[in-house]
Amino acid sequence: MFPAARWKYTELSQAMDVYYQDHDWIRLDPAARNQAHTQIIESEDQRHWRSEQTLIDPAERNDFQILFSLSIDAARAQQAVKIVPLEIRPLLL
Repeated sequence: MFPAARWKYTELSQAMDVYYQDHDWIRLDPAARNQAHTQIIESEDQRHWRSEQTLIDPAERNDFQILFSLSIDAARAQQAVKIVPLEIRPLLL
């Protein structure tokens, strides 16, 4: 969906269109930021992480996720963490 994971505002907007068809906004309050809504999965070689963040909506359907990747090697080499958005997807509940 996002070649080379270089999101521009227009690409993010297009990716979020599906979400906003049935949702008014994304909650950002402390309950929405609770760690229970984030899952971090390490690769077998422990060189990459994938993060799955559930988007919390006002109706509490919580039926969308945004996925990110993180390269541990790149973070060490650049001495900076770069979280790369990969996909926004509906959850099959």
